Amino acid sequence: MFKQMALVSLTSLVLAGCAQTHMTQTTATPPSSYTTKDLNEQQIQGLLWMQKSAEYRALCFQAFNIAHLRVKQALNSDHSKPLAVVVDIDETVMNNLPYQAWLVGKNQGYSGKTWQQWVNDEQSTAIPGALTFLNYARENGIRIFYITNRSDKVRQATLNNLKQLGFPDANNDHLLMKTTTSNKGPRRDKVRDNYDVAVYMGDNLGDFTQKFDGKSTVQRSQLANQYKAKWGDEYVVLPNPIYGTWDGAVLHYRWGANATQKNELRHQTLNSWHPK
Repeated sequence: MFKQMALVSLTSLVLAGCAQTHMTQTTATPPSSYTTKDLNEQQIQGLLWMQKSAEYRALCFQAFNIAHLRVKQALNSDHSKPLAVVVDIDETVMNNLPYQAWLVGKNQGYSGKTWQQWVNDEQSTAIPGALTFLNYARENGIRIFYITNRSDKVRQATLNNLKQLGFPDANNDHLLMKTTTSNKGPRRDKVRDNYDVAVYMGDNLGDFTQKFDGKSTVQRSQLANQYKAKWGDEYVVLPNPIYGTWDGAVLHYRWGANATQKNELRHQTLNSWHPK
C-alpha cells in the first residue's frame, strides 16, 4: 500500500460520505495558516477509533469472516488452477497505527525515512481476524500472496515481522513488493497466471483494480457503484479512515501541497449543512 498521509477526522468522513445525499455543497473557510502539526492533530479521532473502538474490531472480524466464506465456496467449487488468496499488508493484515500516532503533534508529515525506521523495528501487529483466516486458508491448501507497496528496501524486515506474527507463506516467492510503480495490476496478473484467486483483500481500492488509480472522488464513487456486486464477494475491503488514495483524490493528487493548501482542499470538498 502506497503510504500517504491523510489527515482528516472520522467525523468529517461520516459527514462527507453518509450525509451527501441531503446536504448542499459549500466551501468551508479554513484558517489562513496551518502547519503539518495541526493536520496531524486531526488524525486523533480516526486513530482512536481504529485503536480503541469495538466497532473497528467488529468490522475487521466481519471482513475476515466474509473472506472465510468465500474461501469455503472456492474449495467446494470447480477451479482449473490451484487456489490463492491475495492480500495487501498495511492496515489489511498488519497494523501500523503506532507510527501514525507518533506523527500526531509533530510538524512533519509522512516521510520515507521515518516509515522505514518503523518497518525495520518490526513492531507491526496483526489486524484482528487476519491470522485465523490466512492460516485456515493455508491449512486447506490455498497459497497466500502478499502484494504490498512497501519498498524492497524493507523486504527482510517485512518478512521477519510476518513470520514473527505467524503469518503463512511468509517467504520471498509470496511477497510481491513495489518495484518501479505503485500499480499493483502487473503483480496481481503474475499471481493469476498460475492461480485462481478465491478472494482479494485490501484497505485501498487500488488493492483490487488499477481502474481506481488517479481518478477523482466522483469517478471513484462511480466505479465503486459499478463494482458493487464484487464487494463482499471477490473483493473484501478493510476500514482505514487515516490514509490512502481516497485522500489523494480529495487533494487532487497534489501530495506535495503544503499544509495550508491541503487543509483548504479538504475544506472545499466537505458537504456541509446550513440551517435556514
